[in-house]
Parts: sequence; C-alpha cells; structure tokens
Amino acid sequence: MLTISEIHSLAKQKILILDGAMGTMIQARKPEQSDFNAGPFADHPISLLGDNDVLNITRPDLVDKVHTAYLEAGADIIETNTFNANALSQAGFGLQKNVYDLAFAAAQVARNAADRFTALTPGKPRMVAGSVGPTGRMASLSPDIMDPTKRTVTFDELADAYTTQIRGLIDGGVDIILIETVFDALNCKAAIYAADRAMVICERELPVMVSGSFSDASRRLLSGQTPEAFMISTSHARNLLSIGCNCGLGADGLRPVIEEYAAKASTLVSTHPNAGLPDGSGQYTQTPEIMAGHILDFAQHGLLNIVGGCCGTTPAHIRAIAEAVEGIAPRQPAGPEQVIRLSGFEAFAPVSGSGVFCVGNRSNSVVSEEFREVAGEEDLLDALDLTSAQIENGAAIIEVNMDAPELDTPIAMKNFLCNAASEPDIAAVPVMIESADWEVIRSALRFMQGKSIAGPISLKNGDEAILEQAKELYRLGASIMVAAEDEQGLANTEKYRVAILSRAITLLKSQTAYKEQDIVLCPGITPISAKSPESGTEFLHAAAELHNLFPGCSIAGDIETISAAFDETIRPALNHVFLRLASANGLNLAIINPAMQETREDEFNPALCAAAEALLLNPSPEAVDKLISAN
Repeated sequence: MLTISEIHSLAKQKILILDGAMGTMIQARKPEQSDFNAGPFADHPISLLGDNDVLNITRPDLVDKVHTAYLEAGADIIETNTFNANALSQAGFGLQKNVYDLAFAAAQVARNAADRFTALTPGKPRMVAGSVGPTGRMASLSPDIMDPTKRTVTFDELADAYTTQIRGLIDGGVDIILIETVFDALNCKAAIYAADRAMVICERELPVMVSGSFSDASRRLLSGQTPEAFMISTSHARNLLSIGCNCGLGADGLRPVIEEYAAKASTLVSTHPNAGLPDGSGQYTQTPEIMAGHILDFAQHGLLNIVGGCCGTTPAHIRAIAEAVEGIAPRQPAGPEQVIRLSGFEAFAPVSGSGVFCVGNRSNSVVSEEFREVAGEEDLLDALDLTSAQIENGAAIIEVNMDAPELDTPIAMKNFLCNAASEPDIAAVPVMIESADWEVIRSALRFMQGKSIAGPISLKNGDEAILEQAKELYRLGASIMVAAEDEQGLANTEKYRVAILSRAITLLKSQTAYKEQDIVLCPGITPISAKSPESGTEFLHAAAELHNLFPGCSIAGDIETISAAFDETIRPALNHVFLRLASANGLNLAIINPAMQETREDEFNPALCAAAEALLLNPSPEAVDKLISAN
C-alpha cells in the first residue's frame, strides 16, 4: 500500500492509468446462478443473479481475472468490484448486512492482484482504488412533483451506508477512495462525510478521488450542477486527490468538462469515459483506437493526470490509452484559490478584488415581515416568489433565516430549502444559512448540494465549542460565518471586535482544515444614534483592520442595521453611503435588500449624503443632528 505522498509523487511523474469497465467484463464471462448463490450465500432465499458485488466472496477468481487483464494492459490503478456494495443497493438482494464483508473481500482480491504485479516490476507500483458508486437514489431533489419536500433517501442514510462500505475497503487494503459516477452532489457530499468518518474509525489516511457523471449536452449533473459548481461543492473532501468525470458520454463528449476542470482545479484531474455511446443493440461504438485518439489529444493539450475507461471499455481500450499517453507530461494543477468559492446549481467564483456582492436578506424571517408571514405556509409559493425577486434584483447569495418566534424553525427551514431546491432560478445561487440554533444549521446543510455559508459560530462558549462546530461544518462542506462574540458577550468596540475575530481565526486556521477564503467575518453592525454616533465608524475601522490582517477572509455585514434609529426619509441615503465606505474598507458581502441596488447614491439629496459621510467618518452627537437637519 502506498502513502498519500507517494501517490502524489507518482502523479507528478506521469499520467496515471486507471482500469476500465468491471460489470461488462464480468458478464462477458457468463457467470451463472450457481456462481452468485454460492458459498455462504448458497441457501440465501433471494436470487443473487446479477449482483456482481457478491462474486467478491463467491467467485473471487473470476474478479481476479478481470483485474489481471487490466494490469496486463498497463493499468496503474485498478478499481475494486464494489460499485454497488452499499446497504441501499444491496437491500433488494437482502444483503444489506453483508456490505462490510463484500467490500473487504473486494479490496483484498484487488490488493492481491496489484501486489503480484508490483512484485514483478517494483519500479511500477500498482494501486487499488475503492469504488464507491452513487446508489440509485437522489438526496437533493424530490421524486414527486407535487411534494418538493419528499426524498427517497436522506443524507444520514447515505452517510451510514457509505461509512460501512468505505470501512470495508480501507480495512481490506485499498490505496485510494474513488467516489464515482456522481449524478447528485448531495449524495457525493454524504460519501465524502462517510470517507472522513471511516478514516477516523480505521485510523488510516487515504486520498480521495471524486468523479461526476455529466450525461447530456447541458453538461450538468442530473441534479442540476455545472462542473465548476460540483468541483466547489466537493472541494472540502479529506485528502482530495482529484476531481473528474466518468460515464454518461464518450471522451469526445466529456471534453468540455475536462477542459473546465483542467483550467480551474487545484487538484489533479481525472476522467474515465465510456467507449462512446451505445448503439441500438446496446453495444458501445468506440474502438480502442478511436478512444485512445481522443485521450491522446487531451494529454497533448495538458488536460490530464489520471485516465481510464468506464462502460464499454475493455483491456484493449486501456492498453491503447496507456500506449497513447506514454511519455506525455501530466497536467500541472492550478494554484489554490485565495477568495471565497460557493455554489448552487451554478458556481459563485469571484476573482480577487472583484468588489462587493449582494446577500439578499428578504428570505430572513427575522428581518422581513413580508417573508415571515408566508414562510410557514404549506405551499410556500409566496415565499419562493419573494426569494426569486431578490435574485432578479441582483442578489448573488440568498440569506435564509427561520428564527422568527412565529415559526417552527427546524420544520420551516427544511420545508423552504426543499422547495427552493426544485426552483431552478433559486437553486442556481448559493445560500447563507443562518440560525441561533446549532442543530438547525447542521440539519439544513444536509439538504444542500451546493456549497453554502453557515453560521454564525463564535467564541461565546469557548475554544472547544467553536472548534467542534467548525469541524462539523467543514465535514458538511460549508464556509463559515464567525461572529465577534466571546465568553464576555458581543464586541462593542473596534478593538474588541478585532481581538475576538483574530483569536477565532488563529484558532480555526491552526486546528481545523479551514483556510481564510472559507471564513466569513461578521464584526457586527449596530445602529447609529445620538448616544452611539460612533457605531458606523467602529465597524469601518474594524473591517479595515481585519481585511489587512486576514486578506483572504470575506467580511459581511447587515448594512441596513446602521440606520435603524432613523426614519425612512434618512435611512436609504445613510445606507448607501455606509455601503460605499464599508466596501472601501474591506466589506465584500453586503447583506441588504437587493431592491436597494435599484437606486444610486447620486439620486439622493447631496447635502444628506454629505452629512451621512461626515457622521460616518467623524462621529459626534452634533454630526447626528446635522444629518437629521440635512434631510
């Protein structure tokens, strides 16, 4: 077995060759009923015919022959025969309690085959990838158009099923975990969660490969995500080795996906396409020579790190691919991103220094009375309309908060997120999930296939509590909001805000996997009044200092809070001026009503705007009076 660093070292030297199809190769050997219902399953009450995973125990010699054929063809990595070795897929055969044994046996068969070939040519070590398939169920969308909240499987059911499978693979001796043929990013996130958990249980670190299935001209997962959105959603995977694509299409059809990954991924890029598309009789149409020609072109253009085959491919295809890319340098990964990356169906991927983005706050039941009145309704049509309107008005992210006392917060959050997932315009954008209830946040992320912002978390309960929460949010694939609050309460001065958030960031960066770009700082905005004219200035100074100290972090604030003590003749102008100054001081996520963007600052009374700016830059009770009189 190889270490993670050894695998990375090999990947720098050459394009690694993955094997080809397993299922069709097994079926080509025409196994019979007696091959499946055999050994410990001879008296099993259900026919196991067609359950290829059971052959790991009943006919390991047959599975070994497939591995051997691919190793002879030049494969560096062979996949275990475990595509359906999970409790959900095996339930139909009555073998859900045998999953660990199926996975363990498969890993050992593949391990023995790989080690035999490594012993023959020690300079070419062979690796084993534990295949983790998608199951036939979708976690992120409803199967019932009349009930958007319905799901055929939950995140936790998937995670539990995958954990057992991956434990068997790790204990059986695989080198890599390959989560493949992903058609729903939420399923994949559950598998990533399970892989993290299994590595902890088994006390062994392995690299993880993630591969999506993009099966039509839209180049989206079945659940709706684009390649870049999928890459962002799964970027938190523990020891992530590669992002890639497989199945669905032939190599030529997958080229746009591979090009997108090759241009943007900071990890390795993999692909194992089908041998073209099947004809009317179900036979795949691309010969080894045709497929290898496409792969050669990919390699010559610097698009590949790992390549193999999926449906319809044979050892002949893998041999042709291996020969085609021999001696061609592998792709060089892109540099790591230094700014926040989020996703819904689409990617939210700003470039560094791209300015301020609107986080629409009209789906926050605490802020919006209009939303609060409809957020608890059964059909949620009005709530969804209000949310869609924010996106039409320019919201890049939607803030969702169901903490209003009138609502059953956990149920309201689930119902809204499930309904929103079925609305393409809403599901396209990322979500900021916000609640004072930690369990609501954890539960909400189990419905999100995209990468969300979640929180707030803080130091109010000490170091251990914030670390525990942050680690769980990371495993669930979210960026985090950190509030300026510690054991003594909310920060109320510039110095205190900076001190608390600096302490939190230092802790998170040193003891969790979070990097600055996935941390959103919330210094806190309090209303300006005659008694506290310095509120806006304190925020501006804190934001500027935090931006200088932690330039990779995002800074967020609820802009309209600043003017809460004034009447509606003053509020809009003060909000606009404050937003401009806050943006200049490091704020890049403005939590506002997107309709605010329909007006410009120069449309307000110039004297009023000048007075607002004077108050924000040189606060005093007299400056408050001048703002009021300037109206």
